[in-house]
Amino acid sequence: MLLLETEWALVTAIRLLVPLLILRRPLPGILLAIVADFLDYRILDLDHGTQAERDFYQPWDKTLDLYYMAIALYVSFSWQDHIARNIGIAIFSYRMVGVGVLVATGAPEVLLAFPNLFENYFVIFYLYRFFAGEEPVFARYGEAFPLLLAITVPQVFREYFVHIAEDRPWLMITLVPVGGQLMHLMERGFWISLYLLPQVAALRSLLLARGVVWEWRILWAR
Repeated sequence: MLLLETEWALVTAIRLLVPLLILRRPLPGILLAIVADFLDYRILDLDHGTQAERDFYQPWDKTLDLYYMAIALYVSFSWQDHIARNIGIAIFSYRMVGVGVLVATGAPEVLLAFPNLFENYFVIFYLYRFFAGEEPVFARYGEAFPLLLAITVPQVFREYFVHIAEDRPWLMITLVPVGGQLMHLMERGFWISLYLLPQVAALRSLLLARGVVWEWRILWAR
C-alpha cells in the first residue's frame, strides 16, 4: 500500500499536520497548507512515478484538500462579519457539490463549473483583516461581486490546466522561444501574475473603499 511507503507517509503526515496551524494562525496556516499542496506532487516525483501512483494521487490529494479547507471553513464560522461568513459557507458548499458530481461522473470538466473559490476567498479575507483590522469586508452582499469575479475567472483557468490539461500553462505555451532557464522563470512569473493580479486589485479596491491605506505589518501578528 502506497501510504505505508516512507515518502508517501511523510508527505501525508505533513499535509495532515500543517493545516492544524489554521486553527491558531489562520493566514500563515492556510498559506503553508497551500504550499504543502503545491509541493507534494514534486516531492513524490510523480512525473517519474508509475501510473498506479498517479491514479492513487488524485483521490488522495482531493481528500487532503478537503481536509484543510474544512478546517478553514470551521474557522470561518467564528467570523463576526456575517456577510463574509455566509458567502464563505456558500462558495465552500458549492464546491462540495462539484466534487460530488466529479466523484459520481468521473468527469473533471465539471470542476470548470464548480471552481474552488473558497481557498482564495479565505486568504483574501485575512489579508483584508491584516490591513483593515476588524473593519467588515462588505457592507452589503452586492459589494462581494467584484471580488468573487476576480477570484472566479483566474480559478476557472487554473482548474482547466490542473484537472483537464494536467499541465502548467508555462509548460504548454512558450511565449518566447529563446532565452533559456531565465526566460522560462520569467514566463512562469508572468502566468502566476495573471492569476494573482485581479485578486490583488479587488482586495486593494475593497481597502480603498474603506479608506484603508496599504500598510505592511508582520503577518504572524495576525
